[in-house]
Amino acid sequence: MFSGSLTIQQLLAFSGLALLITLLPGPDTALVIRAAMRSGRTGAIKTAAGICSGLLVWGCLTAGGLTAFLTSFPTAYRVIAFLGGLYLLYLGWHSWKFARFENGVPAKNLGNSPYASGLITNLLNPKIAVFYLSVLPHFAPPGPFLFARALTLATIHAIFGMFWFTIVGVFIERSLLSQGAVKLRMLLQRITAVLLAILGLRILLGG
Repeated sequence: MFSGSLTIQQLLAFSGLALLITLLPGPDTALVIRAAMRSGRTGAIKTAAGICSGLLVWGCLTAGGLTAFLTSFPTAYRVIAFLGGLYLLYLGWHSWKFARFENGVPAKNLGNSPYASGLITNLLNPKIAVFYLSVLPHFAPPGPFLFARALTLATIHAIFGMFWFTIVGVFIERSLLSQGAVKLRMLLQRITAVLLAILGLRILLGG
C-alpha cells in the first residue's frame, strides 16, 4: 500500500462510524420525514441529495484545512452552530404552519426547496461539523492525495445517507400519504415541527 492511500481497515472503520451517524436520528432525519410528508419519496430523495451534497462539501473543506482554521478561530464554529440553530427553528415554525393543511400547500408557499433545505441544514449541523473536523482527519491525515482520500470517505458517507434516507422517504410515503392517514400525518407533521424546534434550541443553548 503506497503512502497516502486508504487501507481496507481504515475504510471499514470509517464506514462503520459513518453508518452509525447516518442511522442516529437528528436534524437530517427530521428534515427527510418533513419532505416525505409534503411530497412523498420525490421530496425525500431531493432532500437526501441536498444532505449528501453537504457531506461532500464538508469532506472537501476538511481536506482544505478547515479543521486548522476552526481550531484557530473557535468563534467561527460557534457562528456556524448559531446559524444552524436558527435555521432549524425556522424550519420547525414553517413545518408547524404546514401541518394545518390536510392536502398540502402550493409549492410556491413552501418557503424553500427540498434540496436547498437538505444542503443548508447539513452544512449548519454541528453534529456533522464535529464528525468531519475531528474524525475525518484521523482517517485522512495530512499527506499525499489528501483531497482524494477525504472525498472518498465523504462519498462513502453520502452513499449511506442516500440509501437510508430514501428508505425513510419510501416508508413515509407508503404509510402516511393515503387519504385514510390524514390525522396521523398531521400529528407526525406537528411532532416533526416540534422536534426541529427542540433541536434548534439545543444547538443555540449549547446542549
